Amino acid sequence: MGSFKTQDSIISQAMPLTGAMVASIDVRPAWLFENQSGTLGTNLNSSVIYCGVMPADASISVILPGVVAANPGGGKPISTQAITFKGLQSGSILPVAVDYVTAVAGTGVTVADFIVGK
Repeated sequence: MGSFKTQDSIISQAMPLTGAMVASIDVRPAWLFENQSGTLGTNLNSSVIYCGVMPADASISVILPGVVAANPGGGKPISTQAITFKGLQSGSILPVAVDYVTAVAGTGVTVADFIVGK
């Protein structure tokens, strides 16, 4: 690896936020931002899923990126093409990127218990 010279006076300067930058910040949670509607079954664009507080029986069914429906012309995948992760650990991240979440299950588990991010 090579070494690169830096100039401390440049690195230590903070970039000022302009009014336009502040106005463009999306304040919605990541799930709603990627999901656009906050409902299951809409494209999450190869996002990662973070599991919040999970009970022992928690599970999530997801469709991986690149999966297309088996009907002519492709299209949106169907729930039978999903894979299910069971025994989710609180604070863990699914080991795969996800395009769709088709179902969540477990004692008291809702979509709000998961965070979607890039």
